[in-house]
Amino acid sequence: MSKLLPLAAIVAQQKIREDAQLKSFYLELLQKISSLSGKARVDFCRNEIDKYISYENNFSCKKGCAHCCYHLISLSSS
Repeated sequence: MSKLLPLAAIVAQQKIREDAQLKSFYLELLQKISSLSGKARVDFCRNEIDKYISYENNFSCKKGCAHCCYHLISLSSS
């Protein structure tokens, strides 16, 4: 399975396994996401991604922006 994942996802998995605080944060996010459905789930994920991007890189995504959009990110409402 991991051979099908992009390198960034593999590195993220490794970091989550090694860092207890990051793992706790990740599990908390998964719990929040699992309690949502449909559009609320997609909106939550988009908001979390936007918060991370603006915090880490001091910018936010806008129409036409290409700062971080080099990898396909799939979101599902189901």
